[in-house]
Amino acid sequence: MRPISKTWRSTLTMLATMAAPLLLVLPAMYFYVKADVNAIAEDQVAKFKPMVTEAHKEGLKNTVKIAQKVIAHVRKQRGDTPEARTEALALLRQMDADKDYYLFVYNLQGVSLMHPRLGNWEGTSRWSHKDPNGVLVIQRLIEAAMLGGGYVNYVFERPQTKLLADKL
Repeated sequence: MRPISKTWRSTLTMLATMAAPLLLVLPAMYFYVKADVNAIAEDQVAKFKPMVTEAHKEGLKNTVKIAQKVIAHVRKQRGDTPEARTEALALLRQMDADKDYYLFVYNLQGVSLMHPRLGNWEGTSRWSHKDPNGVLVIQRLIEAAMLGGGYVNYVFERPQTKLLADKL
């Protein structure tokens, strides 16, 4: 094997000397750019979150209006009987927009009457159910309903993914 000539050795030394600062600067630049991109993304999310929340509220309001019409129709056709209630709950169960957007029904004592994702809850009291933040979810929902409607923010484990999610 031939030894490296002095010229090549000088050239390699010069390149290594020039590359060293670049190799030190690149990671710093990466973290700086990443932090800047994250800050921009968080700023954009903060700007759009109120609009998304309002759209979600409007969607919920419309879904509840449709559910009320379904219940009124069943009542008008069949009266206020146990069979009519069963039929109304079956129809509400079918109002299933997607995996994360569905109706559930509780009575005023906090007993689950219908939950399309958590059927094992049906017939059980969820009165004392708390979310991870300590919010008594069902009590707050019933309270809002008794006041004529409203929205309750809480955290819930998505039945499909088992991940915690903010709910409204």
